[in-house]
This record gives sequence, C-alpha cells and structure tokens, in this order.
Amino acid sequence: MEYAARGRSAEALQQAVFELKAKITSFKSLEQNWDGDSAEAIPESAIEASLKFLERVCQFSRRNEPVSVAPSPDGEIAFYWNHCNGYAEVNFDGKGAVTLCWKDESEEMQLIEEDISIIFGADWIDNSHVWRKLYSFLRHGS
Repeated sequence: MEYAARGRSAEALQQAVFELKAKITSFKSLEQNWDGDSAEAIPESAIEASLKFLERVCQFSRRNEPVSVAPSPDGEIAFYWNHCNGYAEVNFDGKGAVTLCWKDESEEMQLIEEDISIIFGADWIDNSHVWRKLYSFLRHGS
C-alpha cells in the first residue's frame, strides 16, 4: 500500500496517522453500554497499547498504517487493513492479549493470539508471530 502508488503525500500520511491517534484517544469517553446494547467500556490499557502499536507500525512499516480503527462491544480496539488479496485485523483487549485475524487468497480466516509483552518486547521483530505475519500481509498487499 505505498502512498506513491496511491498518489498520497507524506503530509497525507501524517494526517491519516494523526486522525487514527485522535480516534483511539476518543475511545476514553466510551463508558459501559456506549452502544446502547451492553458494550463494555474500552480499558485504558487497550488505548495505551493501541497507540504504542500504531507508532511501531508507522515507524517500522511506513505507509502501511491501518485504514481504520474502531472500538468493539467487548471492550477491544481493532485496527483494519485491506488490500486486493485480503483483509487483516489486529485487536487489543486491554487484558494483555493481542490478536491478529486475516484472510488472504487462501479463503480461510486465520488467527494468531499472543501476549502483549511479546509484541512490545525488546526483540519484538524476531519474536512476535503477530508482527511477522502482519508485516508479511502488508508487504504482499502493496
């Protein structure tokens, strides 16, 4: 998803990331039952992890920021990516887990879940299965 290929500038990238950060931060205001159907409040730990993850994605894999981010009724924050061969979603639950779900040309939804300490650990590039698979997905979707 190179911006040059999509006709977007570095300023557009910065603006998109700024908007994603602002949206994540706005989830602090979501209280219990925010959707009118018993949704859980978004934990501060999920917000902090999501902001940190967004920074890492943008620093390591420039121009591959998520296309959107949203709260889920179960109290998670979900990032979304799309490309012509598939779809990926990364979820932070605020309880210490990060989950990657993706679907590519194989037609089967796949899932990896790991402890958040792995994706934010010192050797995260080598040790995080979530990061390695997401990076591979983004690289092949460019």
